[in-house]
Amino acid sequence: MWAIARIEIGSLLTKDVNGTPIMRLPARAPTSGNYCTRNLGAYGGIMACAREFGDPDFADAVQRGRDEYGGDSIGTRRYLKWSNGANVAVAVGMLPGQDDYLRAVTVGASKAAL
Repeated sequence: MWAIARIEIGSLLTKDVNGTPIMRLPARAPTSGNYCTRNLGAYGGIMACAREFGDPDFADAVQRGRDEYGGDSIGTRRYLKWSNGANVAVAVGMLPGQDDYLRAVTVGASKAAL
């Protein structure tokens, strides 16, 4: 499924003023919590999928778009104008590496972590 999604949303990649790939989502979607129309949650979901399926360059381009679109944060990537749910989606999108979710589900945490 990531291959299909990557092709479909890959057309949204452009370049910023420095020539670096960036993704700018064209439309706004409703967000939970403060019930406004923003895309922060979508950026987080796309980043999480890209990282899980081993596409870190794409995830970085999405993250650059999110940073440009997201506005001010307070240093911890907590976007003040956005809902808690959207902020959680971004946190989830920033954390995993390739196959991390797969390992968490199929292998689980080590005994030391428990």
